[in-house]
Amino acid sequence: MKLRKKCLILDHDDTIINSQESIHYPLFVEVLKQLRPNIKPIDFERFIELSNEHGFVKMCRLLYHYTPQEIQYEYEYWRQRSSTIQAPSFDGLKEILQQFVDAGGKIIVYTMNAKQNVIDDYERLFNLTPDVIIAHDSFYRLKKPYRLSLLKALNDLQLTVTECVFIDDTPMLLELKDRLNMDFIAANWAKSAHPLWKDNTHEIVLSNPMQLLPYLFEE
Repeated sequence: MKLRKKCLILDHDDTIINSQESIHYPLFVEVLKQLRPNIKPIDFERFIELSNEHGFVKMCRLLYHYTPQEIQYEYEYWRQRSSTIQAPSFDGLKEILQQFVDAGGKIIVYTMNAKQNVIDDYERLFNLTPDVIIAHDSFYRLKKPYRLSLLKALNDLQLTVTECVFIDDTPMLLELKDRLNMDFIAANWAKSAHPLWKDNTHEIVLSNPMQLLPYLFEE
């Protein structure tokens, strides 16, 4: 099978694994019950809306007045518990990624998640190891959405930007894709992504992973 692109630059949460519903929102509720036991948690839809509007940390500060120490506790709790929860992937991704790799394609994971979580998820779900993982536990200027680590990965893999495509459930990388002149596909198959792309008419927005096939493979 001939590839249209030689490399997928993949986000992880809610692009590859359905993590907002199965991990992040439930853990947010668990911590809130510990730190603010008398406050009723917001529902999932409101959680997504406010997280997108403010960012998760700022949302916690604005709504629940978390202190820096409580924010750190939230992070440590998430880091420890998230590694014990096995989030599902989205239907069709396993077959697509295996076909892509079998045809010689490369995978770069460009994520706000931790590196070990990505390694574990790819092994568990796809029996694959990404070629490069640029994760949240990198040095500040080397992590997403900064481009230094990404450009180094492309150089190491001897790839040009035209041979790659970003696939992400959020608009975070739109500025970067314009700066690099790289193709971008919006992964709109998670419920948490729907509000982000509902009014977008400029990007390729796909509602099902199977719709990726004509963008990745020649007929």
